[in-house]
Amino acid sequence: MSSVATPVPLGTVGVWAASWELTPARIAEIERLGYGTLWIGGSPEAGLAIVETALAATSTLSLATGTPVINGVIVANTLKQAEARCVGSLNRGAEFARATLEMAALKRACGGKS
Repeated sequence: MSSVATPVPLGTVGVWAASWELTPARIAEIERLGYGTLWIGGSPEAGLAIVETALAATSTLSLATGTPVINGVIVANTLKQAEARCVGSLNRGAEFARATLEMAALKRACGGKS
């Protein structure tokens, strides 16, 4: 087995479904409808049994089990509180932007498009 990841074309339109909602019949229907990618959400189990099920149910569908999401929420009751949490040494906006840029660089390094 190679230790180098092989990029898989995921296309621009796919289906996201929680792992607990998927059955072999639903997975096959997603493929039959012409979707190219199934994004399996909901933190699939470490053993990835749902991925094995999906692979057995399809022949052309690309599978993805995780998508990095940068979620930045500043909780504040007033504008003054929000500004205090977004400037200085704890600039959350800059942190979220850096995290996004780092994820984009990682994606490019792994052979993905950004």
